[in-house]
Amino acid sequence: MKPIAAAYMVLPGKTEKAKAFMKSLRTTHAKDFAALEKKIKTTKESIFLEHTPQGDMIIDYYESTNPQKSIQIMAKLDDKFTIWMKDQIKEITGFDVNTMANEPLPEQLLKFGY
Repeated sequence: MKPIAAAYMVLPGKTEKAKAFMKSLRTTHAKDFAALEKKIKTTKESIFLEHTPQGDMIIDYYESTNPQKSIQIMAKLDDKFTIWMKDQIKEITGFDVNTMANEPLPEQLLKFGY
């Protein structure tokens, strides 16, 4: 598995919406989220909220056999849940999964102990 981590600024006033969105992925949408992760071949994912002087940030860490391909697959999916999820991401961060699918991924600079 290949690890990837990415940081996204939370748009002003959207921190509580981000928290509610993450809660829904753990609760009411847990089955849909797990099915999506399986479709895009993500084996682990952890999402963090970081408070910085510049504003709140979402830190997304995940592992996949091919992280770039995972994003590309997600961009092409058009089922109700995935559309809803992509809309939530865009509303909270401004990040558009559909247009960013072919952008370069973050560069890993250090790996220690695993």
